[in-house]
Amino acid sequence: MPQMADISVTNDAGTAQTFTGLVPAGADRSPARWRMDTGLSAVPVAVRPILELSSRWNNRRDARHLEEKLILPYYVTDGNGVSTILANALYTATWVVPTNMPDTKIADLVKYVYDTHLKTAVLGMSVKAGYAPT
Repeated sequence: MPQMADISVTNDAGTAQTFTGLVPAGADRSPARWRMDTGLSAVPVAVRPILELSSRWNNRRDARHLEEKLILPYYVTDGNGVSTILANALYTATWVVPTNMPDTKIADLVKYVYDTHLKTAVLGMSVKAGYAPT
């Protein structure tokens, strides 16, 4: 099993940021949790981006389900220093990994999603616009 580690990302401006590992998964359905802390020391902890990943068996116990969630808050801070979240952008993904599938096929799935699919310009443009391609 993978061990908890920090996750390096870049924002749209190209600035490197890190999701710092907070809590490893304790068991099935218990999420591993990361929080973006890099360069955000002036930002209240309660409004920092959060990433979670939990896993569990399916009912037949022939596949692992992984639930991924990224929450990106949009907040304002008033003159008294009180921060209020106005909205949360949310990304979720569900992985179903059959236990009878060869590791090479699972590796292909991971490669397609993380190295290709999520980097596809048309998908990013669709998210920014709020509409699927027409």
